[in-house]
Amino acid sequence: MLQRYLGAQVTDLGSVMLLAQAVNAHTHLELTVLAELGKQQFAYPSFVQWIVELVRIWRTIRLG
Repeated sequence: MLQRYLGAQVTDLGSVMLLAQAVNAHTHLELTVLAELGKQQFAYPSFVQWIVELVRIWRTIRLG
């Protein structure tokens, strides 16, 4: 493989195993009621603004 990339920098990490980044697989079952929102297209400038809007809608539905 190194022959294919002549001149590439090689770093010997020793006896290690490289793994994919950890996956956050937790769920928020209390937000299931908002599943339909995920099917719509919303454009928010930031993740924080999206979360704030999601929580606002969830509180409106929950407190009805």
